Amino acid sequence: MEILTILDPSSVDWTGMARSTDNQGLNSALVSAALSGTNPIGLSLIEMRVRGLRMGHTGISKVNQMVLDESQRRNWKINREKLRRLTELCLIEYTNPPLCRICHGSGKVSHNNVIIDNQCPLCEGTGQGKYANSHRAHFVGVSRNTWYKSYDKKRAHIEQLFSDLLPDFEHTAIKHIKDLLR
Repeated sequence: MEILTILDPSSVDWTGMARSTDNQGLNSALVSAALSGTNPIGLSLIEMRVRGLRMGHTGISKVNQMVLDESQRRNWKINREKLRRLTELCLIEYTNPPLCRICHGSGKVSHNNVIIDNQCPLCEGTGQGKYANSHRAHFVGVSRNTWYKSYDKKRAHIEQLFSDLLPDFEHTAIKHIKDLLR
């Protein structure tokens, strides 16, 4: 239900959905059946935005495989567990980025409820912050020195890969779900 609400809560006809042959209304089994034809990567990304990271989903496994294939193609020297953790980190940052520490997510700088700057200089108006590299290194399980030497560039590459590919998966899944709701 959370997924349906986050897509477009005003467009969901909850009373129409509540009608079913057994008068029990919309339940998780009906939602799962309806979503079964949805692209698994896109559906996992939507779910991550709603509930946070839950590894083991088909879509997340496919993303992990995509990154593993890319790492092999680029001949990265990285152990699989560290690569999985790095992929997890990038997925978290992609689906649930932290709020900017200056504008607190608004994209604008204000003081005492008065807008001082229409575009936050730190996040350039996106409202999104960045995780500290020390936190990233800890999450992956490497020292900060090792992070800077070999992991930060890999992270940037994975983030670019995600920004090139994942929005299409997500938009396709959202379109499919909205079509199912009509």
